[in-house]
Amino acid sequence: MTDDPARTEPPPRRRVLDRALLTTALALVAAAGFAVGRATAPADASGNAACEDAQAAFRAALDDADSAPADDIEVRFYTAVAANTAVQNPDCFTAEDRAAAQTYLDAVERTSP
Repeated sequence: MTDDPARTEPPPRRRVLDRALLTTALALVAAAGFAVGRATAPADASGNAACEDAQAAFRAALDDADSAPADDIEVRFYTAVAANTAVQNPDCFTAEDRAAAQTYLDAVERTSP
């Protein structure tokens, strides 16, 4: 073996320090990415403008169904609109609301001529 000064490896202590520095840098980048993601993430769905619109449409359709004469086709129409609004906006309604809406839509589909 020849002692070639051009091909010397860093001492083991230096390699450990380099790896520790690299690991720390990667952890800092990951933490910064997480912090930026949390800071720029949209608010929860309940405060979302799209959810507010869907919930307002849901309430309006149910109010219209309540004000329509009983056994009127309008009641079924407005109730179906409300049910579709809940089913098509799953982030804006509870699981119970969506299940009730889907059950109603399935029942309407079974009884339709």
